[in-house]
Amino acid sequence: MVVVTDSPEQAMAVSNFIAPEHLEIQTADNEALVAMVRNAGAVFCGRYAPASLGDYVAGPSHVLPTNGTARFASALTVHDFMKDVHIVFVEQAGLEAMGDAVEALAGAEGQARPSSDRWSHHHSSRTRSRSSLARRVSSR
Repeated sequence: MVVVTDSPEQAMAVSNFIAPEHLEIQTADNEALVAMVRNAGAVFCGRYAPASLGDYVAGPSHVLPTNGTARFASALTVHDFMKDVHIVFVEQAGLEAMGDAVEALAGAEGQARPSSDRWSHHHSSRTRSRSSLARRVSSR
């Protein structure tokens, strides 16, 4: 696809909207345009960097996001085969500060009703912060 624009900035805005699988940049200042890339599967800079080079020998993967999915996805890498575990530590004061927000969001999702499969989401923060408050009051 070839798109004619009035400026390099406009060209990059169009490219970021399209989110191409392959983006070739061939300008006098490739690095300035590369700094504006937000959505592309792979970027090839200069006249000696054709997309085929990246597909077969210069890139980490030939598996790239297609059909505009580069707006939210990246090329296949080793990270796709790794698993992350999110660990959350919260102090009592943190739960007390955020508990109302948890209850409000759970309620907005319809989880405040006892018939909801996730009713406990709504009440867990309230129960824990109230029980910790009761412990504090009774220990005085």
